[in-house]
Amino acid sequence: MHLDETPAPLRLDTALDGLAVTFRGMTAHPGESNCECHWGSAEELALLKVPDVELDPDLLRRTWQAVDWEDHGSVLRRILPQFAAALVSGRIETTVFGMAEVGRSFARGHWQRWPAEQAAAVREFLHAWWAHSLTCADTAMPAYEVFACCAEASATVTPWLTTWEALTHPAADRRLAEAADHWEKELLGDQLPWDAWENKEEMYTELTSWLVHHASDRLRAQGAPEELLHRIRLLGLTGPARWDDRTGQATGTEPAPRADAARPGPLPFHLGAGVRRWARHGCGAGTQGATRRGVRGGLCAARCPGARGDVGCRGARVDAAHRRGGHRGRRLVLRGP
Repeated sequence: MHLDETPAPLRLDTALDGLAVTFRGMTAHPGESNCECHWGSAEELALLKVPDVELDPDLLRRTWQAVDWEDHGSVLRRILPQFAAALVSGRIETTVFGMAEVGRSFARGHWQRWPAEQAAAVREFLHAWWAHSLTCADTAMPAYEVFACCAEASATVTPWLTTWEALTHPAADRRLAEAADHWEKELLGDQLPWDAWENKEEMYTELTSWLVHHASDRLRAQGAPEELLHRIRLLGLTGPARWDDRTGQATGTEPAPRADAARPGPLPFHLGAGVRRWARHGCGAGTQGATRRGVRGGLCAARCPGARGDVGCRGARVDAAHRRGGHRGRRLVLRGP
């Protein structure tokens, strides 16, 4: 691939300027509305219909996190210059879903269907931000979080892995070591290390294959421990072969026994997929998965009189989980038997 050789900080600054120019004067749709009891006041909503007025951080957060806009694309275009600048500087607060939640906000806006100039400005920002996160020391968040955001925004890991492979920069190798260490437990449990909404299987398959074929030499050059190298190798094995492998025994790096060996049968369905994942591979990452699937960082859909259909305030899966479990105040809690 052809790499943009512009210094990463300059490229990112240029991309941010491009967003500011491209989306100057944008507003939310005049008829846009939201639930006053859960999202915000009429006065705050009115600000989204006035161009180029800076939003306070809490209003910006509620705006990009909301899932029930009638025209999410117009809302995203209204906030995008401020939103992107806040992302780069680390001033965006996320829930347990991390930066993947930010990527989903981009995806809900269907930015890839926007007019060519607008889509190109968003694409260049994501690529510039990703390159900056791989090669610069003064990044506001880990590269693996930016990767999850870009993957969710585009519903693919391909362009981001292609850039990573082409960047033979020591910092990019260090970011790879950090990401592999952060990801390997969930990947060994056949799960993506973030909560993906689209193309889960395809992204998982491509990411694990890329790590197996391209990561080992770079990780070894960074002095990665043999245990991590062994676990990355295990990603190339499937089924019983992965867990029966004993190559790492001599160095004490064999994978820990799966928790399902001690469990006599499947857990009840109402415990949720995330809890069943935890029971399956018992690596600790499944606990995070259970949190992601069982708890939504918003109000329960059942409590919102302004909820639209089965989407509610925080998405259809909240409502589905509510029917299986229950809510306490503002948090949804899955219940055991």
